Amino acid sequence: MDEKNELWNQYQTLRDEIKGSDTLNFQIIGVIIAAVVAIIIEGFKQTNLVTKTLTFICVYLVTIPGFQILLGNRRGIWRISTYLRVFIEPKLDHVKWETRLSKFSRGDILDISKGLKSSKMAFNEWLIISLMNFFATVAAISSLIMIQNLNTFLRIACIIGFAAFFISSIIITFKQNESVKRNGTVERLYFLNWCQVRDSESESQLTDSIPK
Repeated sequence: MDEKNELWNQYQTLRDEIKGSDTLNFQIIGVIIAAVVAIIIEGFKQTNLVTKTLTFICVYLVTIPGFQILLGNRRGIWRISTYLRVFIEPKLDHVKWETRLSKFSRGDILDISKGLKSSKMAFNEWLIISLMNFFATVAAISSLIMIQNLNTFLRIACIIGFAAFFISSIIITFKQNESVKRNGTVERLYFLNWCQVRDSESESQLTDSIPK
């Protein structure tokens, strides 16, 4: 098999992996939403206010690990796309999708592309997770407020605790999301690491070619 065909086959395989990761993220979001809706419905069914409050908070047991899985898939996508930019596309004559998309997203070509730089899929995933956490937190606090025989100090402490947990989760997940967005830290680091691998291989080949 000649080099171009080998590169093209590898390109197609890796692009399929990217599409698979994107599809998997859509499926994960669907599962998370379904699970959260089921938990919320179960929470509203509870007659005991303490149980109701705890049920609503259980939403975090789904959204936190679910969001980490989404982040992991995003990292995998950038690992593949940067590999394509460094090793595959420079050797193909006409296939430059990842390279051109990166330039377009950075606005390197025209200022007119400003509003079209990214699909913001990573941000949309974060927004969906955050909205579900917000609804669950509000529902939990509302149930907590209605518990009549609860000590006032404990009630206030729980409300502050729930609110603080929600705010901290928003901040942490937003920072994580910023790192995996297009042209974010993760993509840049993968690109630089692949460049180092390419350069080290070139140096090794040069050394091997020197007569001994």
